[in-house]
Amino acid sequence: MGEENKEEEKRIKRMEDCLVQILFELRWIQKNMNPPVNYFLIMIVSIITSVIVTIILTH
Repeated sequence: MGEENKEEEKRIKRMEDCLVQILFELRWIQKNMNPPVNYFLIMIVSIITSVIVTIILTH
């Protein structure tokens, strides 16, 4: 009976460790997939790119 409890505790501990690791990975992914975005800079770069492409295509 004591041996079964030890095995069960080991199994539960492994599952807890796996869940902690998965949670860590999910937090890392969430943080890195949604970085802070500078929309003003994106807009300026987009406008400049559009102007350059328009100039190139009209000549």
